[in-house]
Amino acid sequence: MSESLPALEKDRWEVIHQIAQLGDFRPGSILGVRGRCSKPDYHCA
Repeated sequence: MSESLPALEKDRWEVIHQIAQLGDFRPGSILGVRGRCSKPDYHCA
């Protein structure tokens, strides 16, 4: 690791600041789910 602790702390602060600027950010997960049902005339078939 070649970066100094103050440089890493500055990078961390910048990431935290960017996350804070996102606005309405709610806890949870976003998942992409793929699946198919058994009905041939549905969009997932």
